[in-house]
Formats: sequence, C-alpha cells, structure tokens
Amino acid sequence: MGSEGSKMSDNTDSTSFQPSETKLCPNECGFFGVVATMNLCSKCYRDFRITEEHAASAKVIMDKLVDGFRVEICAGSSSSAVETAVES
Repeated sequence: MGSEGSKMSDNTDSTSFQPSETKLCPNECGFFGVVATMNLCSKCYRDFRITEEHAASAKVIMDKLVDGFRVEICAGSSSSAVETAVES
C-alpha cells in the first residue's frame, strides 16, 4: 500500500495538460486573453459575442422582410401595396 501512495503522488505532481499561454488582448485594452476566447480578454470576448448575436438577429429580421417582399411581388400585388408595406 505504501508504494501505491507514492505512485499517486507522482501523478498529481505533474499535469496532463499544458496551461494555455496568455497574450495581450488584440483590442489593446491592457488585459490578457487566451486561445479559447480568440486571445480576447473576458470583457472584449463578451462584447464580441453580443455584437455577433445582434448581427445574427438583424440578419434574420432582414431575411424575413426580404422574403415578405418577394411573396407580395410574386403574388402580383400592385406597386402601391409594396410601397405601403415598406412604409409600415
């Protein structure tokens, strides 16, 4: 049993992974980032993700609007109906 205990302590002394190397955030905010967050610090990464989510939402909305216009135009609606849809 004593030899098993020493083997376990040898395994806990060394880690099985290398800690990620820190680099300064590319946004030059002065904080450090890691590879997992594209070298961005936690604040800049959070801001980046929020911006991406807003852009994705805007794209979905624009796609719905464009598809709505296509349906109206394909249905043979007059140009005044399309202009009314644009104004609202």
